[in-house]
This record gives sequence, structure tokens and C-alpha cells, in this order.
Amino acid sequence: MRKYCFLLLLAYFGIITNKHALAQLDIKGAWLRVQDESSPVKVVALFGDRVFMESCVDTITHHIVFAGGGTYRLHRDTLDGEFLYQMGDETIQPASFQLVLKGNNEELSFTTPHGETQHWKRIDNGQGAYAGTWRIVQHQQNGQLRDIPQTADRKTLKLLTGTRFQWAAVNTATGQVFATGGGSYSVSNGQYIEHIEFFSRDSTRAGMSLPFTDEIKGDLWYHKGKTTKGDPNFEVWKRVEE
Repeated sequence: MRKYCFLLLLAYFGIITNKHALAQLDIKGAWLRVQDESSPVKVVALFGDRVFMESCVDTITHHIVFAGGGTYRLHRDTLDGEFLYQMGDETIQPASFQLVLKGNNEELSFTTPHGETQHWKRIDNGQGAYAGTWRIVQHQQNGQLRDIPQTADRKTLKLLTGTRFQWAAVNTATGQVFATGGGSYSVSNGQYIEHIEFFSRDSTRAGMSLPFTDEIKGDLWYHKGKTTKGDPNFEVWKRVEE
């Protein structure tokens, strides 16, 4: 009887160990690549449920070395992704990629197909009222709120995690990025505030903070404030399924 109990005990611990070994990683949220302190380039990746965006920005010049985004699928420790749009140094990332992740939900590492090992640490877990993928549906023009066509391949998307955001005006059919920007955001005294770290149209806008009076009603997000040029800005974004 003792023998059987011992075998059952071993089997039990074997199942528990196997569950931990095969546990599904959770990468949803914002991640920062860990690099040598001498490197001026800041690399941040944002993951929604199925959509991701990435930026590589020189923190001294605020020049965008690379920016892009697309879709991904994670199965246990294997990340399969596809860039649907890219700009800058596109040799940094291939259009499609598969990476075997090591680590846990706070720190990850992987080796690229070129043999480079990268280390990443979590910034946030992708939770919050604003977290998700949004597409602009209305924009103020000449003092009037106008609809933006939603059937074309050209679209403006914004991905938010718990503390970070990145937007991109893209053509998903051609992979072209017309403009992109991003950074961190905060909420204070009922205002949504974007803290800009990079902006492809004008790098001198980095360091600006733009407050918006905003409201989320169902899947629509209304926010009103000013552009980086100081012009009035009223936009409506719609949360989209990934």
C-alpha cells in the first residue's frame, strides 16, 4: 500500500510540475527592452488581446528608428506575430516572426533568428478603462465633427495599455505608415493626459503633455482638447474587436 501511495504522490507532483512548465504566459500590456545604459534607444512593445505595436526611439534626438504593428498569437511559450505595417529601419523586424519566450509574466527573454538574445521587463499588465484597441471614427474639421470612412484600408488606430499608448495612421493593404506617435498617459482630475515621447511628423513635440476632457460611452470614446500645434481638437474613437 505504501508503494502505491508513493507512486500516486510522485504522479501528483509530476502533474503539478508539468502544469507549471507548460503554463500559458501572459504578455498583454506594455514591455520595455532592457539594454545597456549607454544606449539612447528606448524600445517599447504594447500588446492587446491580439494586436501589438512597437516603437524604437532615440531618446536624445527623439528620432523614430523603427515603428510598426500587427497581430500576434501566443501559445504557451511560443509567440507568432506578423507586422501589418512598418516604418523606419524595417530590417529590425521581419514581416513575420516566431519567438520562443523564456521567463515569466514580469521578465522575458528570447533569441532572435539572428542569434541575438533580448531581455524585456513588464511596464504594466494592460488593464484599465482605456486599455484596448481604438479606431478613430469622427474628427473635428472646420469646427464641425465629421465622420471618417471605415471601409478603406487606410485607418488610424490607437493601442492603449494600462499606462502607455501608441497610435498609427496606416494602410494595412500596403503596410505603409503615414504617421505615428506615442508615449505614456495618465488620468488626473477627470482629465486624460497624453505625455508625448515620439511623434513622426514633428520630433520637437516630444516632451509635451496634452490634456483632454474625455468620456467613454459604451464602445465610443470622446475626447476634446488641443493638438500639438495648439489648435482645437475633438475626436471620437471606437473600441474595435481584435
